[in-house]
Amino acid sequence: SDVYKRQANRLCRLLTRYTTGSASSFNAQTNVNLNNKFVVLDVSDAQKDFLPVAMFLALDYVWDKCKENRNVNKCVFIDETWRLVCSDAPIEAANFVVEIFRTIRGFGGSAVAATQNIADFFSAGIGTAIIGNAKIKMILRSEKEEANAIGLTDEELKRVKTMDRGTCLLTANENHIFINVKATDTEEYLITTDPKARAAAKRRIEQKRTCAAFRR
Repeated sequence: SDVYKRQANRLCRLLTRYTTGSASSFNAQTNVNLNNKFVVLDVSDAQKDFLPVAMFLALDYVWDKCKENRNVNKCVFIDETWRLVCSDAPIEAANFVVEIFRTIRGFGGSAVAATQNIADFFSAGIGTAIIGNAKIKMILRSEKEEANAIGLTDEELKRVKTMDRGTCLLTANENHIFINVKATDTEEYLITTDPKARAAAKRRIEQKRTCAAFRR
């Protein structure tokens, strides 16, 4: 019984930080309406030692929600996926991501993983499982060493390395095709970090509104 008491006391000390200690913010109900059709869970600002807990809670909720009702269509977007599957990430978080990609179709859903660091994406060997279970892939401009992990031809590798912004290689099973992605004026205004492009998009939006008002 002394062994169990020591184990219980150790567990109690570990949990105290998350119940009444410095990380007690995890011990409360969320102030977000989880019944919304679109829910964003952002853990990017979490401190490094809190990040594993934050990621685990976020992914645990997402996966429970996915399995809740097979008759409801759903889609999980995981941005900066490399942070969850790189060699420094908690193995529990990485396994969650792989599980989502392997089985989400069985629950009437789909998953999208976006990453800028392909090398880190494959550093722990988890990325291969995700790529293997992804039916559609979109590869933007990448270095040859990075794009080579996707399994492209020599000609595709050369082109991927020199593609212009907005061009990507779309792969679906054995079909590979280069496409140009065009953003609407509203999308460009909301997303771009170029001040000149943002101003130009805003002018085009205002001009369209003026023309629409004139037609009415």
